[in-house]
Amino acid sequence: MSALDIILDVLLVGVALAGGVTDLLKRKIYDWVTYPAIALGLILRFIGYGFGGVFDQGLLSAIFGALFCLLVFGIFYLWGKGFGGGDVKLMTGVGALGGFVHSLSCAMATAIIGAVLAMILLFVSPRGRASMKRLFRRRQEGEERVTVPYGIAIALGVVWAALMKYRVLPGF
Repeated sequence: MSALDIILDVLLVGVALAGGVTDLLKRKIYDWVTYPAIALGLILRFIGYGFGGVFDQGLLSAIFGALFCLLVFGIFYLWGKGFGGGDVKLMTGVGALGGFVHSLSCAMATAIIGAVLAMILLFVSPRGRASMKRLFRRRQEGEERVTVPYGIAIALGVVWAALMKYRVLPGF
């Protein structure tokens, strides 16, 4: 593992944690977190590893990692099913910084943690329990949707994936 690998992973975890904290506190993931993450991932991977391949460490890996995360999370954003634009941009930054292979484990860990957080919110919060009662009928005009600050799931998923990468936790 090179010094650049460690730098990229520290940046990745830092960006994810920054997005998670702002999403929890302000319910917003700022562009000043996401756009530099995408740019740094592409630039650092090109400078450090060249073009590389999709499954290597270089620019192509960063591009395909960013595109994978953009497509997977962007579809749900376009459908209006739970993700905001900040979530999509944060995951795109995760893909660029982590590269293609690592972005797969980050996305999987994020999805698992997001599902667990959603279930906890549904069963613990009063609004969540009320939503469960309305599960099989259409939402009426003026009824609030229960939302999960998905930046938290992204941050925890990235940390979990990093701990698996460094063999602190067993992998998938």
